[in-house]
Amino acid sequence: MWSIRRRRWIFMGVKGRDMLLWLFWGVTIMSLACLLGGYVRPGYFFFAGQVILTVILFYWRYLTRKTAARMSSNLGLKAVGLVPLRRGWVGFLIWLSGHRLEGRWIKAYEVHLLPRAKKTSLTLFLEEMAADLEFLKARMPGCLFMWETSAPLPASIREYVRGQAERGMAIWEKGQWFPGPPGAGKDIKKSKCRYGCVIVSEK
Repeated sequence: MWSIRRRRWIFMGVKGRDMLLWLFWGVTIMSLACLLGGYVRPGYFFFAGQVILTVILFYWRYLTRKTAARMSSNLGLKAVGLVPLRRGWVGFLIWLSGHRLEGRWIKAYEVHLLPRAKKTSLTLFLEEMAADLEFLKARMPGCLFMWETSAPLPASIREYVRGQAERGMAIWEKGQWFPGPPGAGKDIKKSKCRYGCVIVSEK
């Protein structure tokens, strides 16, 4: 039976994928350098690393999409899906950004836009996203939600995030958690990209 818990180690979100892609490109350069320089055995070693990373990346993509779709279906969401994140990885990204959160969280999730949401009109998309995010805010207090997107956030959510940021319980900045590698994030407009996270206050 498919289980999120058994594969929890792989859930480091989009930025975990970006880290693997940076490693993939580094291994690719080393492989080419060795083969062109006549170092055949090291070249084959790095080539094998390329193959392994390619398999991991495709598996990662499959699991991420499946998890987001399943959690979205279970919660009745229409525009967004959730992917569990490891606590240590979330802490590393926050540290890397130079920020600090005052609050504590129970669980952490990365918010993803579902493919079907991108096919709707902008008005309907914003309405469904606002409804989904308000639902998560009410149903999952004590959880941390993380994102990196160029999609517009509903006004009510922007206001909530700003309020939490004033209390040290949210981050909302322009840019990315760290730069993505070549070929990553094609659906994100870098000039409008924002990253951040918010801890939903417990009632």
